[in-house]
Amino acid sequence: GSGHLFSCYHEGPRESILTWTFLGVVPVASITHLLSADIIMADVEEGNAILKQVQSGHVWAGLEAAGRGQIDLRKVILAAAESDSHAMEWATPELCADRAFVLSVAERGGFVLQYVCEDLACDREVVMESVKHHAIALAHAKEKFRADKEVVWHAVNCNWDAIRSAHESLRADRNFMFEVMKINAQALQFANDDIRGDPWAVLRAIRADQSTFRFCRPMGLARRPEVRAAIDSYLACPGDPVPILVATLQEAPDEIICKAHLMSARSLGCSLPLEATVSELAEVLHRELAEPAHPRIHILLEGRDEPLSPFDAVRAVRDFLA
Repeated sequence: GSGHLFSCYHEGPRESILTWTFLGVVPVASITHLLSADIIMADVEEGNAILKQVQSGHVWAGLEAAGRGQIDLRKVILAAAESDSHAMEWATPELCADRAFVLSVAERGGFVLQYVCEDLACDREVVMESVKHHAIALAHAKEKFRADKEVVWHAVNCNWDAIRSAHESLRADRNFMFEVMKINAQALQFANDDIRGDPWAVLRAIRADQSTFRFCRPMGLARRPEVRAAIDSYLACPGDPVPILVATLQEAPDEIICKAHLMSARSLGCSLPLEATVSELAEVLHRELAEPAHPRIHILLEGRDEPLSPFDAVRAVRDFLA
């Protein structure tokens, strides 16, 4: 008897249960429940160990375990998606048609659009979730989604380069492309030719990134005097969040008198040569009134509703005298 009791403290849990049952301490009716719980706990621990291997990049360990029935394949793919964006390539057709599963994979950063069934490829929420995490997924989206502003905007916010996969209708949308170019001026190269030949688009792009001049159509557009002067001037583009200076101009016998003040009330009086250009006026006002943090300014002349445009830079200040 004592030998049997002593062994209970030194054997594994399954052997101990069998020993206690043999001695009559544990009822035979309870052994099935106890052993089942023990087996389940061991399976859970084994499954967790497999998932840790998968999350560490050893996906094949999980796939082999799923093939032997040791673990659910969907758990393996969900774990793999966190480190392997192409985890869905191991999914069965049934999993590729499981909407909840596909969304879960997409949320974890996995590519899904090239693997899902046709119904889910046409599901806007699935597409949206996919491009939020992988902008390149837009290239695998249906045409109607590549023309969907909201879907494409999520993609370009993930990576601006996704604009290359946008539908031509969006790449011809001036306002939309201007917004994308605020994220990265290199997006100009994927705009249609009308936008690439738009002086305003060229101005915005080159001010943000000098190398974008090569995307202009025609190539020499950025070298035109009025465009070059606009690019180099201190005058901001409409809507730019920079200081606004209100100015009044008055012609004297041999000079132009300018009085200007910031909306914040700082003021300046100065004189300019009669032949001074708007660009020269902007340079003086920027130097004397603008903060160093602001590379450009808006100049609003009294009596006008809109600030001077960068394309006014080459014009004579006299043109704007009241």
